[in-house]
Amino acid sequence: MSTDTISRIEAIIDDYADGTSPLLLREAAESILNLIPTPAAAERLRQGLEDVCDPLGYLRRMAEAQGNSLGGMAYQIANDPATLQRIAKDALASAS
Repeated sequence: MSTDTISRIEAIIDDYADGTSPLLLREAAESILNLIPTPAAAERLRQGLEDVCDPLGYLRRMAEAQGNSLGGMAYQIANDPATLQRIAKDALASAS
C-alpha cells in the first residue's frame, strides 16, 4: 500500500476510535476497505476492522488462543479507545 493510502486509513481510524458507536465504526470500515488494493490485504484488514467493532470478541479469541479466558477487566479494556486504535493499527500493519 502506498504511504498516502496508509495515511488516509490512519486518519479514519483516529477519527472513529474515540468512543464512536459500532455502527459508525462499520461505516468507517467500509470507507477504509475501499482504499485497499488487493483482496488478501482487504481480508486481513476486514478481520481487523471486525475486531474493532467487536473488541470483546477479539480479546476472547486472543485469550483462547493462549489457553486462557477473559477476566473481569476485559470489558474495560475492550472499550478503551487506545485498545481500539491498537487493534486497527495492527490490522493496518498486517495488510501492508
